[in-house]
Amino acid sequence: MSKSTGRLSLWRFPFWLVFGTGLIIYSLRGLGIVSFLPGGVILGLLAIAIVLGILYGVDQTRRF
Repeated sequence: MSKSTGRLSLWRFPFWLVFGTGLIIYSLRGLGIVSFLPGGVILGLLAIAIVLGILYGVDQTRRF
């Protein structure tokens, strides 16, 4: 009578993809390798990752 916790989430993969991409770009920009990218690109990736993280969290708390 245990509940299945292996439910697939639509938001998991895009969240980690955007978060990982933003982290890599932020690190490379800090090292000066991709210094041509404006800070708005990094802030945009951060904003998208936050929104996707919230959607993922809401999706995980659904009961059905």
